[in-house]
This record gives sequence, C-alpha cells and structure tokens, in this order.
Amino acid sequence: MFKTILRRLGVARWLLVAAGLLASAVLVLRNLSAQEGGGDPAPNQENQNLCNGQPYDPNTQGCCNGTTIYTKATQCCYDKVIRSKVDTDGDGIADCCVLPTPNWAALQACPGTRKQSPSYPNTPNGCTGVSNNPCGLNGTSFLGCCNAHDIGYGTCNSVKATVDTAFLNCMTAVCNAAGNPRCSYQPNHCQWWANRYYDGVRSVDRWYRGAQVAACVCCVNGS
Repeated sequence: MFKTILRRLGVARWLLVAAGLLASAVLVLRNLSAQEGGGDPAPNQENQNLCNGQPYDPNTQGCCNGTTIYTKATQCCYDKVIRSKVDTDGDGIADCCVLPTPNWAALQACPGTRKQSPSYPNTPNGCTGVSNNPCGLNGTSFLGCCNAHDIGYGTCNSVKATVDTAFLNCMTAVCNAAGNPRCSYQPNHCQWWANRYYDGVRSVDRWYRGAQVAACVCCVNGS
C-alpha cells in the first residue's frame, strides 16, 4: 500500500509539471498570434516612445529637447524651443517660424528663409514727417509715391536701393506729367523736391531696417 501511494504521488507530480509546460506554451502561442495578427500584445513600457517619462505618438507629436511634448501640426521644435507654425505664403502648409524676429541683426542671422509675416499689415502712411505735396500745386503730390515706398520697405526681402530708385522714378513721373513747374511760393521746381526726398531716404537705413524686422519672420527647418 505504501508503494502504491508513492507511485500515485509521482504521477501527480508529473501531471503538475506537464500542466505548467502546457500553460507556458499557450502563453507563447498567444503572444505570437497577437504579433502576427495585429492584435494588442501585453503592454511593454520599454517599447513605448517616451518624452521625459511621458508616452507620446511620434506620428503626430514630437519631443522637444527631450523634455516637452508638442503637436507637430501646429508647433515645431527649433533651437530647443517650441515655436508656433504659421502659413506664411498661403500654400496651406504651416512653416516653422521664429515669431517675431527681434531685431535687424537677428534677421540677418536667420539660418533659414525669411518670409513675409502674415500678421504684418504693411499699411502705408504717406510722406511721414514731410509734406505730401512740397511743391504745393495741383498735380504735384508725392503721396502715391510715398505710399508705394512704404509698401516696398514693408515687403520682406525687398532691396532698399531698388525701392528707393522706384520712389525717385515715381516722383519724377509726377513732376514730368505736371510740366516740372516752379513750385508755389518757392524758387525751386518740382524735380528739385523729388531729388531732395530721394536723397532723404537713400542716406538713411533705419526706416528700411525697421520695416523689414516688422515684416519678416525667420522660417527654419524645425523638427
């Protein structure tokens, strides 16, 4: 009888071993099936994309400087800083731009592409600080020329010399159309004033630079 009990215990032990092996095999097959069939395997934190310990979706999100999650559709990461994306050229694609460009030196140092800021109104204000019509006669107003000059300065990437020359040509055309008359109460002719206005803008850089800083944004290839 004692031998019979030992024999039965031995059988029970082997049955337990067999059951354990079977359970392990089932678990392996289940994981393989999930991987091949597109199912959801058991969560594994080592396989997740983490940003400072927080999971994120690399298809729609990014991890800036390894610390902060951002949304790729509306934001970008450049120079370790999260920046807002803007559609600067109306092509429906948001660009990674530095908003705003702080000063002329920073604008000149832009490592990417300078583009027109969508928030800059580029509104002209006439012949600022001087008369719109220094000659004082009908048909000799420089207002339209001054407005065009303002818009030229406020157009990102415009060339100062080109805008200034166009300003002179515009005023010369006004004077020629009026017959370059002698100005009211003055010994000077219309063209004399056109040349003086041109000299005034050609010799000064600050107005052009200020307008460019306001009008431009620096767009880079952020991640």
